Amino acid sequence: MASTIKLKGAEAAITTTATNFSSASVIRLHNTNASTARLITLTTTGDVAIGTFTLLAGEVVNLQKDPTDKIESAHASDILGTPIAFGA
Repeated sequence: MASTIKLKGAEAAITTTATNFSSASVIRLHNTNASTARLITLTTTGDVAIGTFTLLAGEVVNLQKDPTDKIESAHASDILGTPIAFGA
């Protein structure tokens, strides 16, 4: 079954340079790698790690965060993020 999302910005690769996606509160994350899980890190605005989780190969999740929190990954070619509306 298809899900409905409301876009709040453009899709972009998530890199080792942490981003808050223009202060978005919910980010749709997609691991485009078909065979390898990737680690995602959530940090504060001061680059202090809040936590990490593994995004499985091909997995899509919606991550809720504070507007100033940032997301980073060491695998920019695999992880894409899109800011979306809360509750979408």
